[in-house]
Amino acid sequence: MAQRKTHTLYYHLAAVKAGKRRFENAFQGVSRMILESDIEKVMVQGKTTYNFKLFSPGGKHIIDMDLAKKFSNP
Repeated sequence: MAQRKTHTLYYHLAAVKAGKRRFENAFQGVSRMILESDIEKVMVQGKTTYNFKLFSPGGKHIIDMDLAKKFSNP
């Protein structure tokens, strides 16, 4: 099976140098995705919180908010 030329380190470094790709670690990648998406300031039980649209692209949140409350309040 022939390997494609886009899987080589040389190809990746050349694309980074040309500005076609980014070199970032996992933290930088997640931070970039969060900051590029919409952020909505909302009130939940009288407290200000932020709704990051990246984590709820559909109708429901990835993490159930009621379940998250059970674990956050011991």
